[in-house]
Amino acid sequence: MNTTEVNIQIQKEALTVIEFTRNTRERIRLELSEYQGNHYVDIRTYYEDEDGEYKPTKKGITFKPEKWSDFRKATSELEAELLETGLIGAEDLELTEAERDRTDKRDLPKTSP
Repeated sequence: MNTTEVNIQIQKEALTVIEFTRNTRERIRLELSEYQGNHYVDIRTYYEDEDGEYKPTKKGITFKPEKWSDFRKATSELEAELLETGLIGAEDLELTEAERDRTDKRDLPKTSP
């Protein structure tokens, strides 16, 4: 199986959790995927092709969910460094209304049918 086939299969099995614009032709997607019975977290750059469809690039990382805690710790340390060096400000970390709504909905207790 070549790389293109693997990317297509992972994409078919992926649940996009969040996507944001990187630039006018690229987006970054954070996804949960499954491949050959294994689950993965995938953070990848997608490019817009000539038909306006977004396709995955080789730019990104994929890791098992068991590593999420390590990844989250690393991003927290990076965030502290960005704040300390002034590369971002506290206002850059404020949640948008849509993000707050999404977080609030996740925190709601599940109801039975």
